[in-house]
Amino acid sequence: MEAVELIVSIFLFAWRQSELITGGIVTVVRSLVTLKNQSMGAEDPNPTIIYDPVFTAHLIVYRTLEANMFQVPSWKRNAELSGRRFALNADSIIAGNLPVDLQELGVSTSPALKRRLGYILSLPQLRVTPPDDGDRSPEPGEKGGKKPKVARRLLRPPKKVGKAGKEKRIEEEKARRSQAEKK
Repeated sequence: MEAVELIVSIFLFAWRQSELITGGIVTVVRSLVTLKNQSMGAEDPNPTIIYDPVFTAHLIVYRTLEANMFQVPSWKRNAELSGRRFALNADSIIAGNLPVDLQELGVSTSPALKRRLGYILSLPQLRVTPPDDGDRSPEPGEKGGKKPKVARRLLRPPKKVGKAGKEKRIEEEKARRSQAEKK
């Protein structure tokens, strides 16, 4: 209890003196007291995404624009097919609006492209999630598990046992046999 009073009195003293000291104390206390996220079902802040339909839609738009712009001078074509400008144009085409600068270059979108983009965007996003049982070590046969030792495409025989181990094993076998004979 005295320790808590001491911490509170130091905190109040620091509060009166300077915001820098309180900021330092707060960061130290936060580093000492780590609170885990206890909300069930909280999403991973940085999920690993295996498949994103928007990426595929951007690839289709890129190939379509590249095919439609083959007669445009290379410096204009490269400007439209790279960087942020392409991303903005692709997003507007996916939304169903053809940008004015692409219309001036003679680019048009077909209804088949719109149907194809609609289908691709209806696909789900695939994410990697951690296993339900936490951070356990993998079992043999699972990915990352222990692999059987192989020598020349055959399973490797067990390790050789030293002389003392062999003698101990022989004595144990004799003891088992003698017990079996007694019964």
